[in-house]
Amino acid sequence: MRASNNTMVLFLILTSGCFGSRGVSDRESDGRDSSKPDSDASDRVNTGGGDARIDARISDGTRTSISPRVCGDNVTEYGETCDGTDLAGASCGSLMRGYVGTLACMPDCQNYDTSMCHSGSAFCGNAVKEYDEICDGPDLGGTSCDTLITGYIGTLSCTADCSNYDTSMCYASRVCGNGIKELGESCDGNDLAGATCWSLTPGFVGTLRCKRDCDYDMSMCYKGVDDGGS
Repeated sequence: MRASNNTMVLFLILTSGCFGSRGVSDRESDGRDSSKPDSDASDRVNTGGGDARIDARISDGTRTSISPRVCGDNVTEYGETCDGTDLAGASCGSLMRGYVGTLACMPDCQNYDTSMCHSGSAFCGNAVKEYDEICDGPDLGGTSCDTLITGYIGTLSCTADCSNYDTSMCYASRVCGNGIKELGESCDGNDLAGATCWSLTPGFVGTLRCKRDCDYDMSMCYKGVDDGGS
């Protein structure tokens, strides 16, 4: 009977040692304590639904939470300069001092599109030549008929869309004495432009001539004799 009791005690001691070591083996089998947080868990992507975020280790050893970049969702995220309508607060003026216009974002979200930015507040019709305008209203940028066409005078103007000059009122400067009636001259030498004493002063006849200053000389014109003899 005593031998049986000793055998039972020995069995209990052996079995309790086996069961008691189970917790230790669970903790030590993979080298980690399962009761402590997984130190590498923050390096993994949380795929359990919701807004997936990535924890990254940065240069000073700390960690920062980063949202995965999605170009095209109109939200500027990590690694993007801008995204669609989200320009991260940038404007033409903040990128280029003195510039205005419409800033946009490149399709790859890596840079800004400044093609619609321009210097100042340029717009056609404000009578100020700006940016890529040739002229604007009376502001011709110092250009004249003569600077565009040597020897021409007159009134230079600007087209309505500010894209070019209107030279319709420019003309060749007159040269009195060359025998050709030009703009600004009444006549020139023998070129009386079809005028006569009668056309200039009805009832007068005689010989119309041209002065040296290219104006009419009516000194040889006289009043004609009417049919009544008066």
